[in-house]
Amino acid sequence: MRLKLNCLFVSIFCSSILFGQVSFENTDFQKMDKHAQKVPNHISENVQLLTEYLIKPATNDYEKIRGIYTWIISNIQYDKAAYNADFYRINKTNKDILKRRKAICFGYAKLLEEMCIYANIESHLIIGYAKETHSFSENYDEINHAWNAVKLDKKWFLIDATWAAGSRLSNNSFSQLSENSYFLSNPKNFVKNHLPAYRIWQLLDCPIDLETFKKTSFSIHKIEEKCIHFQDSISVFQQLSWLEQRIKTMESAYTENPVSKNKKELGQTYMDLEGRLSDYVERLQQNGLEDSIFIIQTQMIKLCEKASRLTNLYNNQVENCAYTFMNQGVAISRKNDIKKIDLELMLLYFKNTQQYLETLPSTIFIEQGIKQAKNYIEFTASELENY
Repeated sequence: MRLKLNCLFVSIFCSSILFGQVSFENTDFQKMDKHAQKVPNHISENVQLLTEYLIKPATNDYEKIRGIYTWIISNIQYDKAAYNADFYRINKTNKDILKRRKAICFGYAKLLEEMCIYANIESHLIIGYAKETHSFSENYDEINHAWNAVKLDKKWFLIDATWAAGSRLSNNSFSQLSENSYFLSNPKNFVKNHLPAYRIWQLLDCPIDLETFKKTSFSIHKIEEKCIHFQDSISVFQQLSWLEQRIKTMESAYTENPVSKNKKELGQTYMDLEGRLSDYVERLQQNGLEDSIFIIQTQMIKLCEKASRLTNLYNNQVENCAYTFMNQGVAISRKNDIKKIDLELMLLYFKNTQQYLETLPSTIFIEQGIKQAKNYIEFTASELENY
């Protein structure tokens, strides 16, 4: 994921006046908090073993997520040095986070997400905007935070382990954590300073927009005319592949807040899908599935065109798009009954091939590609004249 998250980190313990908290029956959070303090060192760097230990005394999913949450916020420190140095990639894996015991927001959220997998808890990593409590901000040039949603007993809840890690008591006491506003938080209050890039993850049937979010935290109200059924929306969203979910998220982020960084990220997300489809086409070619290849290459061309309008493509992406245009033109030429509209489309694709390749640094392979595109252009133009 190319997205850089300039994670906001809050060191205050929010009062219950600002954030409501859901009460749960048949849970023993104190039991889980105490158990989370007794993890043996030899399993603390293994995500699966650590999770299995943390959830062992749990009698329900609420207690499972409590054990995971408590361990993370009491053992993983916010990496202020990485944040201040704009060094966002210092934690490459969750194993690395467990070894260094440091992370920024995406690391906290990614670790909690993986631990939920081993705990058999449905979860989703959310990216979006966050603002400090009571602050007034007009600077939303980029997505700056990450947190989680978890599904317990068929209900979705919100967790921000990053901010909770900054809110814990200095003596690691957990007597007040049942009131922690970042654990299984009330969505109506959580949205006052957490705005997901994709609005279904507000967990509100009447989500707010960015302009409303920019106001002070006490002035946010429901917008009835924009109501949705978020449970149904999430069910549809979860049927998508991971990459399709990411595209939906970034399309929503750019529509809601069309700043340059969201625009670039959306373009690159389109190209990630184009690259994935390109790999798929190579596998189909081995099986001679020409019809399927043609359909997928049509989608790849649309992705290249959409991405090119949003951002400057990397050289390898430009080259990949160029040969997609060429391959699609050649595929059309193999049709049994070629009409004038087919020839016109072939000519367009071959011209696009030449145009894309001519923007790249000259190499023997690029020059060969340009020469081949010119030959195809000449042949297709001739066929059009004689049609």
